[in-house]
Amino acid sequence: MAKKNPYAHFFFLLGFLGWRDQEKTILLSFSNQRTDSIRGLTKDEFKALTVCLEQEKNKLKPKHDRKLKIVYALMGELGYTYTDRKGASRLDYKKFDQFLLQYGVYKKKLYSYNLKELDELIFQLRARNEKN
Repeated sequence: MAKKNPYAHFFFLLGFLGWRDQEKTILLSFSNQRTDSIRGLTKDEFKALTVCLEQEKNKLKPKHDRKLKIVYALMGELGYTYTDRKGASRLDYKKFDQFLLQYGVYKKKLYSYNLKELDELIFQLRARNEKN
């Protein structure tokens, strides 16, 4: 069985918030300029940092969810749908992720987009929708 990375949640939060490029600065500020490495943090510093990042994530989550709803609506308008067994129209996430990997602004799957990147994706999808 693979070992779980104790820092995975920290990196998820940095990615969600769009702060990957500020990792060293954040670590320095939480360690009182002692270290820019996550492994150099004490358990208390790491816990405080994670709590702070969680709070920031919780503030931005509603905004992130609204932007995802816009993306989902644009997906439907662009035809990324399929009909299920009951005849209902459903969004085709697999097909849309393939589109994003090939033509998307950042060439990654939808769940990997942070707030800033979602804005750019929405812009791209709206432009594509206007062409159709």
